[in-house]
Amino acid sequence: MLALNEQRHGNCHAAIRNFQQSGPALHQHPESMAAYGSCLQNLGDTQQALAIFQTLAAHFPQLNFARYDLAVILYQSRQYAAAIQTLQPLLDSGRADADTLSLASQAYEAMHDTPKAVAALREAIVSDPSNVNLYNSFAELCLDHDSYRVGIDMINAGLRLNPRAASLYLSRGLLYAQLSEYTKAQSDFSTAERLNPKQGLSAYGADVAELEKYHFDLDHSNAAVAALKAQIHQHPDSYLLHYLLAKLLSMQGPQGGPSSMADARNQAEIAVKLKPDFVAAHDLLARMELEDKNLKASAQQSREALQYDPNDRTAVYHLIAALRQSTAPEDRHELKAMVQKLAVMEKTSLNTDARAKRFQLVEVPPPSTRGAANSQQR
Repeated sequence: MLALNEQRHGNCHAAIRNFQQSGPALHQHPESMAAYGSCLQNLGDTQQALAIFQTLAAHFPQLNFARYDLAVILYQSRQYAAAIQTLQPLLDSGRADADTLSLASQAYEAMHDTPKAVAALREAIVSDPSNVNLYNSFAELCLDHDSYRVGIDMINAGLRLNPRAASLYLSRGLLYAQLSEYTKAQSDFSTAERLNPKQGLSAYGADVAELEKYHFDLDHSNAAVAALKAQIHQHPDSYLLHYLLAKLLSMQGPQGGPSSMADARNQAEIAVKLKPDFVAAHDLLARMELEDKNLKASAQQSREALQYDPNDRTAVYHLIAALRQSTAPEDRHELKAMVQKLAVMEKTSLNTDARAKRFQLVEVPPPSTRGAANSQQR
């Protein structure tokens, strides 16, 4: 009882001590085992948490949540096939709830089995049509597989049931932006911001659309700069907004005024300070330093980006460009390694792109509609 009380109040260290002192009684109480496993996972002891959840599922196979909790930690541990195997009895029995189906969808997609991922997620939406998160997950699948119209149609269905869900407008705006329908995208981003002013990502999405639309037009890009500065005034701690302003100022170049590039560098540095692992900002700084012939600074920014994302091709490109202009022996050695790394990355990227393009989501009319259409064609 003490352990459960500590766990409910978020005191996992104290909860774990009490769970460990409870002896054999722990294994007779499934809710306690689940709480114990959750605390272990929250504190980073994944292996011990996995052992607890495996014991829980083995001792109480009749409890749906036992299987679900085990599948969650298996998924988080990237054991996707094992997660599906754990959920399979629930999926086969028809007892799977929306959360179970959603988790299965994520595992299927991680295994590149998109048809099963879509089928599971659609079944989850049917079983819980008011669950906003399910529609957003569907939108993510559509974004990954260039199926923007299908995603918009599904989000529209969600909005009919949840007309004040800010995240749905944000998801639809991102889908519209991919189709270059910027007016609709900005309208959705504005609605998301109005419904949830604290949702900084909607401002980010709106400015992404603005950036894509106006970066070739100086007059319009000046308006976008002003809009971004206004957003930063409202959200000064948004690393995304500082980054977008830096990117837009850097794209303006000398045309933006004598202080434009200095402002761009300053904004990118703020973004990195707010979020040190923000790879895109490091990449932007690396490019600007490279253009100014600050080769050591550019290489350092690229190396920092690669620390956070070893597969960042942009950082590899910039680092190769900086190292090529150096005569230091250690830089020549690193250059050779980076060229080899880039070759491997390009091959991997081709395989990844092929998987993404393998499946595209399409809407098929109901059988009766298809029959009528075929009769008319005949």
